Amino acid sequence: MQMRVLRHRGFRNLWLGQLISQFGDAFYFLLFGFMVDRMTQDSRMVSMVMLVQGLPYIFLTPYAGVLADRFDRRVILLWCDAASTLVLLAGAFWQWREGLSLTQIFVLAGSLSVINACFAPAKNASIPRLVPVEELNDANSLSLATQNSVPLLGLLGSSLVLAALEKSDLQLGFAISMAINAASFAGSAYFIYRVPALQPESAPGSDGTGQEFKLGLRYVLNHRIIKLIVIFSCATQLMIGSFYPAYLAANRQWFGGTYWRLTLVEAGFFVFMVLTSLWLGKHPVRRVGVAFAASVLGCGVLVAGLAAGQNFVLFVILNALCGICVPFFHIPIQNYIQASVEDSYRGRVFGFMGMATMGMTPISLVIFGQMIERVGLAPVFLISGLGFAVVGLVSWCDRGFRALNVELPASGGSEQS
Repeated sequence: MQMRVLRHRGFRNLWLGQLISQFGDAFYFLLFGFMVDRMTQDSRMVSMVMLVQGLPYIFLTPYAGVLADRFDRRVILLWCDAASTLVLLAGAFWQWREGLSLTQIFVLAGSLSVINACFAPAKNASIPRLVPVEELNDANSLSLATQNSVPLLGLLGSSLVLAALEKSDLQLGFAISMAINAASFAGSAYFIYRVPALQPESAPGSDGTGQEFKLGLRYVLNHRIIKLIVIFSCATQLMIGSFYPAYLAANRQWFGGTYWRLTLVEAGFFVFMVLTSLWLGKHPVRRVGVAFAASVLGCGVLVAGLAAGQNFVLFVILNALCGICVPFFHIPIQNYIQASVEDSYRGRVFGFMGMATMGMTPISLVIFGQMIERVGLAPVFLISGLGFAVVGLVSWCDRGFRALNVELPASGGSEQS
């Protein structure tokens, strides 16, 4: 049962910080995309602002992984939360006073992504230091379930704000969403402050950041399975990046453009992700390679089916079923990396994973945003589904990857730590 992992005080505080900050992110993010779409009426412009959000992950996340392996990870997390709070407060104030221009929205999005690029490797590398190895699956499934259930509350909150202000003062609604997100990061900082020090196990020595980066890259390249995980995650994320501009365009072109319909589409996806994540917490996946290949292939079939989803009910059902697949190619891989990579390299491995998963998103957004405008929505869903299917088949055909297992010790009942 996942909730028992919360008896470990350090992880509990990290989780509470995640819970609060992700509520604010969810409250802000969908309204943010809706604002850009409303301002421009152009899927390409939505993709461009997402490109600005994703570029820091390409250039900064691997080096953020180096920092996570050299310095106290708790301190890194604290500074990131504090910086996010200040950036969002400044954005909320400016939006309230004068209204943000599209250029200013780009600057705001890029600034937050620079901060988040530093946060993710430190957070993921910290979990194995806060729970025993036999409870990694519990911690990761609870973390992913939280990551995908909290947005439901954020979606509900943002829907209520938008419903009240859409016809009268949408600008004020956007300012409120930024202020709420700023408050959530401040709350997260409070709980991160209560986490124990997370200095990496190996002392950094005298090597500079550039040399540490090269050592991390060499580690990934020389470890065949880790290298394949990065490559397959990169390819999968290239397809996942098509979802956001496609959802916005489908909402506008097929389903009337109302915010509540967009919210329902997102909510269906998140509900099934949460339920599947919780189920995986009780039923750990040992055959990591098989789970990844089968779930990616299944996701491809469902995404291709969205091409016929101009019926709103069918679209919501297919999208919700995609939510079942996603945890199967996230949680087992996370367990494998945390259990098999030594602490002195863990931050850098997660840095390269972040570069692959988040860095591919802006590339995907630009590609699929252009394709939506040029060839239409239905072909984009077919192409994205085919891409998923190819990744699933290739990963299945690699015998070494397909045989990949993770053996976590049986979960015990240790006392609170």
